[in-house]
Amino acid sequence: MLRVLLALMLLFGAPFAAHANEVPERVQRFLDEARNNCLKAGGTPGAAPKITSLDLNGDGHPDWIVHYEGYCLTAPNQSCAGPRGNCVIEIFLGQPDGSVRFFLMQSTISWRTDRILGRPALIFHRPNDFCRDRKQQICDERYIFERNGGFRHLPYR
Repeated sequence: MLRVLLALMLLFGAPFAAHANEVPERVQRFLDEARNNCLKAGGTPGAAPKITSLDLNGDGHPDWIVHYEGYCLTAPNQSCAGPRGNCVIEIFLGQPDGSVRFFLMQSTISWRTDRILGRPALIFHRPNDFCRDRKQQICDERYIFERNGGFRHLPYR
């Protein structure tokens, strides 16, 4: 059982929560800007954003995901829109030289990784404003990382 768990962690890139002093400089600059924006808007930053590092796109370099869920809730529309937790997520892709580049900013209730069509995938759980069928409360927006380094949106589910 332990072997299976370890194999799955290697396959999907075992995510780990990072401490603020371990994040790359570019990620820290975004975190500092979010804190300053929260304070300027009269908010209190409160709990730290959720920071995760994993090899998201399967290229062997650590990537970074910052999800501002629960961050700066005292200042409307700073990091989360609405009461359903539709919060900003920022993604930074690791580079061969150890640096990161900013890749994507979205808003999402939650997120997860998976494999779709044999490729690493990122799935955002989005509120019905984003769903094709407005009767759905939440839908999944799926993206896969292509072998050539591209990033492709798949139809909503």
